[in-house]
This record gives sequence, structure tokens and C-alpha cells, in this order.
Amino acid sequence: MSIAEKKRKGKLEEKKKSILWQTALYDASMQNGDLRVTWNPLKVIDEIVYTFHASFGFHLRSVRLVGIELSDLPAEFCTQLPRLELLAIENNFLTSLPDTLSTLTCLRELSLVNNKLESLPDRIGYLCSLQKITLNNNCLKALPATFGALNNIERLDLECIHRSV
Repeated sequence: MSIAEKKRKGKLEEKKKSILWQTALYDASMQNGDLRVTWNPLKVIDEIVYTFHASFGFHLRSVRLVGIELSDLPAEFCTQLPRLELLAIENNFLTSLPDTLSTLTCLRELSLVNNKLESLPDRIGYLCSLQKITLNNNCLKALPATFGALNNIERLDLECIHRSV
């Protein structure tokens, strides 16, 4: 395959990913702000997600990113989506979360199942609305001291927490 063909293929892949994100955001606008992107190897969150409020006139309520091969959650994800009530990032490759996660004070449910998380942000206790947190199948070594400040927790799932090899 020539260099020009490789470039065209790369541009085509980027275009496909962009269309997928745009379609998912349109679907979210029809589903009262529930964004779902599943089982597509996108690897990154497109910045178009941050423009949802400006484009549709209301905020995303929930984001479900399942099996998209995400290895990093950008800090601006949390600061740009302040009204999230549910965040599910499952079956990905996250090893850590940004400190800005603590800005999601409306978050009621957090599911991080089947990642490679080794730690949680120190300020996770600032998530004052959090009622359910699911951390199954990760590599957590300890919980931060502020975890005890999560006074509204009704359900905590920590099954199969193990150290990475």
C-alpha cells in the first residue's frame, strides 16, 4: 500500500469516527440527553461531545461509553459536562481518572466496570450526589481517604478487584 493510499485510509477512518460521534449526539438529543457509544474502537472522545449543549439547547444527562478502547478520560470531559447524572465507562482501558471528576457534583451513578483502574482521584469524595458506584474488575490498590465522605452511597460494587500482573 502506497503512502498516499495509507493517508486516504487514515482520513477515511477519521471521517467514519466523526460521523459516528455526530450520529450518537443526534440520537442523544432524541433520547433526552442520553449519549451511548458502544463497541466501536474509537479510542478517544471527540471534542464535538463538548458542544452538545450549544447544539441542542440542553445538557447531556448520561454518557455510556462501552468497549470503545478508551485509555484516557480527558480532564475537559468532566469540566465541559457539568450536569451529568450518570457516567458509565465500561470495558475500556482506563488506568486512572482525571482530578476534574470531582466537578461532576450532579453525578448520581458512576460505573467503571472492566477497566484497568489502579487508583481513584483523591477528591472523589466531592461527588456529593453519588448514590451508586460500580468498580468491578479493576486493579485498585486502595480507596482514597475522601471515599468515606460519599454520604449518599446506596450501592457500592467492588467485586473482583485485583492487582495487575
